[in-house]
Formats: sequence, C-alpha cells, structure tokens
Amino acid sequence: MLLVCAHVILQGVILSKQVKFKNIKHQQEILVNQKTAVDRIMKELKQRRERVKSVESVTIADRILWAQKLNLISDNLPPGVWLTRVARNDKDFVIQGTAVSQSSDEMISVHNFQSNLNSSEDFAKDFDHIELDVIKSRDIQNVKVSDFTIMAELKTRDGQGHGK
Repeated sequence: MLLVCAHVILQGVILSKQVKFKNIKHQQEILVNQKTAVDRIMKELKQRRERVKSVESVTIADRILWAQKLNLISDNLPPGVWLTRVARNDKDFVIQGTAVSQSSDEMISVHNFQSNLNSSEDFAKDFDHIELDVIKSRDIQNVKVSDFTIMAELKTRDGQGHGK
C-alpha cells in the first residue's frame, strides 16, 4: 500500500514537472520569436543610424555650406558650359560637365571656370586642391565639345588634406 501511494505521488510530481516543462518550452518559443523581432529592429536601427551618420557627415560634421557652394558654381559657370554631374565622396568633390563653342574656345571656358572656382575664397576655403582632372575634346557636327572633370580635395576637420 505504501509503495502504491509513493508511486501515485511520484506520478503526480512527474506530471506536474511535465506541465511546467511544457510551460517553460512555450515561454522559450515566445522569447525566441521576440528576440528575432528585436534583432530585426536593432538591425534596422543600425542601418538608419548609419544613414543619419552619412547625412550628418555631409551636412553637420564638415560644416560646409553646400547650398552656398552650389550657388558659387552656378554664378561662375561661363556661357556654353553646363554640368552633367556634381558629387561628393569621403575626400573629394567632383564636378563634371561639358563645354561647347563655335569658335574653339571651349577649353578656355573650362579653364576659366576652374580658375574662377579656385580664386573664389568662399568656394575654395573648404578644399586643399581644386584641379582640372580630365578634359577631353571631341567634334559633333563640326562643333567643338569638351567634356571635363574638376576634382576638389576636401580638407579634413583638422585642416590637413587627404594627401594627393
């Protein structure tokens, strides 16, 4: 009789432990699902922070007034010269464009444009070098066209250039 009572009590303990185990297993599955969701949100947050950091590096950290720079580019753009691309990477500001002329002075216009940017204190103050990187001439229906690239090396925050 004593053995039967002990057996019934032990079966009850085993059954209660199984119920607790199933409860814990269910809670673990819920936590795993929640952890997966939190990991996904953390990944998205990290990506958004990187985007914000990228935007801040262009706008806040460098303290370069890009709208002013673009206005100065526009103001110094000679007739017959137009821009095809203006871009910035970590160390350079790139201006690409095309110049056209009936009187074969399109290269002079490009050089004057680059020279005007160099001599503009407001434009040049944030750059170590502003150089005409590439200029290629071609003819389109007896009209001289020159494609050009101007590279402006950004100064670092401590005033040192990136070294060219």
